[in-house]
Amino acid sequence: MASSTQKTGKIRIPCAYCQGKGRDRFGVMSPLSQCAACHGKGFQWIVPPVVRCAYCHGGGVSPTGTRSYCLACCGKGLQSRIDRTASCPDCHSTGSNPNTGMYCNRCHGAGVIRPVVDVPLPQRSQTIEAGDST
Repeated sequence: MASSTQKTGKIRIPCAYCQGKGRDRFGVMSPLSQCAACHGKGFQWIVPPVVRCAYCHGGGVSPTGTRSYCLACCGKGLQSRIDRTASCPDCHSTGSNPNTGMYCNRCHGAGVIRPVVDVPLPQRSQTIEAGDST
């Protein structure tokens, strides 16, 4: 029987937010509270290839000082990225929005985006007039 990793293509990683312990990192509610990011499992699943989260610097903790998990990577400390080679022009590869301090919407906190490729569109051989149904 194939493992779940082979079936889904995901890899199991320790939860960065709780450091693999499955308990709330800060013990805000109680020292026995479950980790909000991994729901007490101590691990999370992610689709490779992965890059370190630029917004939380791989720690899984929100850099806004709220004692919550990173919203960009959901506390994993890593983000799945495929063919991402261009630096994000909005956040300059920092992963955070310079105006709000939250993660960058364009790159979702990764600091990199897919390169833009211009694809020429074929020209149409005929034009359709307004109201023409053919």
